[in-house]
Amino acid sequence: MGIERNLWKKVREGMAPFWFAQRIETRTSPGVPDVWFVIKTCGVTGWLELKAMAAWPKRAGTVVRLPGLKPEQKAWIARVGRLTDRVYLLLQVGSGRSADVLLYDWAAVEALGTLTKPEMLEKVIARWVGRPVNYADLARLLAPAVPVQRD
Repeated sequence: MGIERNLWKKVREGMAPFWFAQRIETRTSPGVPDVWFVIKTCGVTGWLELKAMAAWPKRAGTVVRLPGLKPEQKAWIARVGRLTDRVYLLLQVGSGRSADVLLYDWAAVEALGTLTKPEMLEKVIARWVGRPVNYADLARLLAPAVPVQRD
């Protein structure tokens, strides 16, 4: 099983008490994220893109290229994120207990693929390193209590 597929399995199972989620697979609308969700406690909906990579680059100054993060995905995430503020990217680096799992909001996604590891770590909303993801915390992060105000 690929690491991104394994990430989806873990997230789907871990988030089951907190959300209803639908995996989206479409070829007709490029850029649509992997998962549409509704948080059960508040009815907030959003989108989650999943990415996984085997390891961080060896050198701290090396730009981290996220496998499969396409320009049309970044554009969709930015366009919808500006409107809803509820589009995220969950990245797993490595596998097993020592994996890093990082959550980014839509605004940070545009820069991904052009940043080094230290720069990427500055933009995370949450990071779980060497420990399981706390899915109750993840649910709260995906549905902040304060409503988004738009001008």
